[in-house]
Amino acid sequence: MNTQAIHIHSEGLFLREREIISRKQALPKKQFSTRWAFALLLLSVVAYLYATNHNAVQGFAVRGAEQSLAAAQDENQQLRIEEAQLRSLGRIMDAKNRFGLVEATPESKTVSFVTLNESLALR
Repeated sequence: MNTQAIHIHSEGLFLREREIISRKQALPKKQFSTRWAFALLLLSVVAYLYATNHNAVQGFAVRGAEQSLAAAQDENQQLRIEEAQLRSLGRIMDAKNRFGLVEATPESKTVSFVTLNESLALR
C-alpha cells in the first residue's frame, strides 16, 4: 500500500506539477493578448488624435476660404455699383457738357473723321 500510495501520490503530484507548468505557459499568452490590446488601444488613441487634428486644420482652411469668398463677393458688389455709376445717363450727360460734345441725331447723316499727321505723338 505504501508503494501504491507513493505511486498515486506521485501521480497526483506529477499531474499537479503539469497543471502548474501549463498555467505558467498560459500566463504569457494572457500577457501577450493584454499587450496586443494595449497596443491596439494606443494606436486607436493616436488615430483619434490625428483625425481630430486633421479635421481642425481642415476647418481652419474652410473658414479661410469662406472669408476669401466673402471678400471677393463684396469686391464684386462694389465693382458692379461702380460700373452702374459710370454707365449712368447723368454721368454721360455731364461728360458731354464738359467736353463740348454734340448729340447725334437721326437727321445728321454726315460723319466726319479727323486724320492725324504722323508727326503727332499721342500720350
